[in-house]
Amino acid sequence: MRLRVVRVRPDLSEWYDGEWVWLDGVEIGPDGEDGPFRPMLARVAALRPDS
Repeated sequence: MRLRVVRVRPDLSEWYDGEWVWLDGVEIGPDGEDGPFRPMLARVAALRPDS
């Protein structure tokens, strides 16, 4: 899944030992078009800054 992140919730989840964070964003479809809004729980270690 590709997600255009519009907000990273500042509170790391206490339930996941601070290793996961909630993201809010818009799913990007296979055609590159915007899809539905999605909240997503993501592993902090998997996130990388846009370069």
